[in-house]
Amino acid sequence: MAPDPELLRYLPGFTQEVDQIHQRCTQDLIALEQAAPEARPPLVTRIARGLHTIKGSAGTLGLAEAAKIAHALETLLAPARKGGALPEKAGDLVLRGLDLVRELIRDAAGGGGGAGAQAAAELLSALEAPAQVAPALDLVCEAPPPPTPSPAPAPEVETADIQMRVTTGQVAQFLRELERLRELRLGLEGRRREIDLDLSRREAQADAVRLRTSLQRLALCFTRHAEEAGDILESMESSLKAVSTLPIRVVVEPMQRSVRDLCKQLGKEARLSMVGGEISVDKGVLEALRGPLVHLVRNAVDHGLERPHVRERKGKHRAGLIVIRAAQRGNMLALEVSDDGAGIDAERVRAAALKQGTLSAPELQAMAPEAVLQLIFLPGLSTREQVTDISGRGVGLDVVMSEVRRLRGQVEVRSSRGGGTRFLLTLPIGYGSSPLLMVRCGELRAALPSVNVETLMRGRPELIQRAAGGTDLRYRDELVPLEDLGAVLGLREPLPPERSQPVMVVHAQGRRRAFLVDEIEGERDLLIRPLPPLLSGLPHYEGAITTTDGGLAMVLRSDWLVSRAGTSAQAARPRALVVDDSLTARALHRNVLEAGGYLVHAAASGEEALGLLAGARYDVIICDIGMEPMDGLTFTATVRALPGSQGTPVVLVTGQEGEEVRARGAAAGADGYVSKRDCSAGRLLAEVSAVLSRRGAPRRNAA
Repeated sequence: MAPDPELLRYLPGFTQEVDQIHQRCTQDLIALEQAAPEARPPLVTRIARGLHTIKGSAGTLGLAEAAKIAHALETLLAPARKGGALPEKAGDLVLRGLDLVRELIRDAAGGGGGAGAQAAAELLSALEAPAQVAPALDLVCEAPPPPTPSPAPAPEVETADIQMRVTTGQVAQFLRELERLRELRLGLEGRRREIDLDLSRREAQADAVRLRTSLQRLALCFTRHAEEAGDILESMESSLKAVSTLPIRVVVEPMQRSVRDLCKQLGKEARLSMVGGEISVDKGVLEALRGPLVHLVRNAVDHGLERPHVRERKGKHRAGLIVIRAAQRGNMLALEVSDDGAGIDAERVRAAALKQGTLSAPELQAMAPEAVLQLIFLPGLSTREQVTDISGRGVGLDVVMSEVRRLRGQVEVRSSRGGGTRFLLTLPIGYGSSPLLMVRCGELRAALPSVNVETLMRGRPELIQRAAGGTDLRYRDELVPLEDLGAVLGLREPLPPERSQPVMVVHAQGRRRAFLVDEIEGERDLLIRPLPPLLSGLPHYEGAITTTDGGLAMVLRSDWLVSRAGTSAQAARPRALVVDDSLTARALHRNVLEAGGYLVHAAASGEEALGLLAGARYDVIICDIGMEPMDGLTFTATVRALPGSQGTPVVLVTGQEGEEVRARGAAAGADGYVSKRDCSAGRLLAEVSAVLSRRGAPRRNAA
């Protein structure tokens, strides 16, 4: 029996209703299988009512197969509603039937050809078998099917929610306006602080009373405007979340079924719980997180949890516990997937990595246990000796790492033998500000997620220990590698620690590193923006922020800092100095040159570059012409006058083209010239190589 064409318009709404009933009944059935006998009847009743609703509506809409299956499942559960035992395999049959009913109704709503008819017939045959089906009983909740749906009157605005369609373009525009308002608020706060500073200066003269009064009024106005902008910002942000986000539980709750089925397959017992499931996340981010969470939960059941008799022998509850915890810190989401299983054997991970050839035996033995655990994310690495249809191919955790990194996030693992395992995921979710620590190194201002900064301190001499392999900081009874952040970022040569210089200890991926900075500006709550496409491949930045004075600062990746700092063989690499007053241009040129094998330092002005040249030698200099106050031509001429830099090749970069510009560059002493259009086309590295070849200096491949 095909659905009545007049009733087809009701199928989309019925499909959504069935999805909700399917989810609710699945959760109740899983709880039913784990519940004590006296707690089962209410659960069975709720499941039966859901099936009854499906049966009535499906019959009304002409979906005969779906109605028959719902009726048969309802009959199957009838004895248990009165306190009787569930028939054998009843749980599996009900879950299978719910899946098939949902498939049939979705198929009808999509205009399909009834591909599930054969599966429906097979299931009905199984349900009608004497060994499986309970005797037909009068059902307590039996009621006549609902009448044919008819158009309802329009709801009152005061008492009913109005469903609205919002396009992705509208959301994007809304988000752009939100960012404009956020920048306005930051600008207002910055101006207000400047006025406060002026008012506090003691040199203000007595005859400036009128000016002071005017400035005080202006400061009050700025304060009020900033507060109003903050209120609007919070309102817009809340409205945007309502139309473009979903709670995390939407992804987690269906996993109850997966855990239940996987436990039956493996002969284990487990319970999955969620903390913080009400936190809302952008729909795109949530969908991208579905795969990693599924992998981590399946990994916990398959690898982490012991079998029931083993757990009981260890004094644990026979059913393992898997917990997903979610917390929001500004616009950063922290997810933890933990289990109370056997934990990860670091020695088995070492053996697997050695067998795969990832690292040598001495390298593996020198690694700390927490660093060894991070190797489980390597592609193809598995501690399983045999491949099954669930695990053993070394794919799952590699997928987790790849997907989280694609979302500009980080993954860490912590585990103890016999005490279970925790996977920690941290990633931006796009909405709201994020707590960031602002620091300065030379002319560069940068930010770091506060969650990864373990402590701030002063580098007292008694805490610093120098050795042949580098400098360490004594922190919590251990030696933590200490480096100059400016040198790590390629801004300058490493500077020795000065007395009482600010130090921050960064923790990520089970590792700690300490970094010297010139100044710690304090913590700010700011929005992390994604990098533009041209900069998205830079591994050491996860985004950018707009500071209160309207400037731009880059947000550093904590995992890159702790894993890449101090690991490159800098002395053997040719050295390049990039001079440009554009942060984007400096980042692009550095990315290209580092890919070509260069060690790159960068300066934001000609004056800063001259300071670097006073303490270091470079194999090549790449300089923008259109800088202020010292332009590239003046800088080149100044370099040619320096005793130690007269022979250093200089390549000029400019947005202008023509022989006149080339002639001016040659007159200033430049060795090469490349337009910004050629830089975007990938010609910078080729021009640098050509200049070094003509000079007879170290050369790298342009590919």
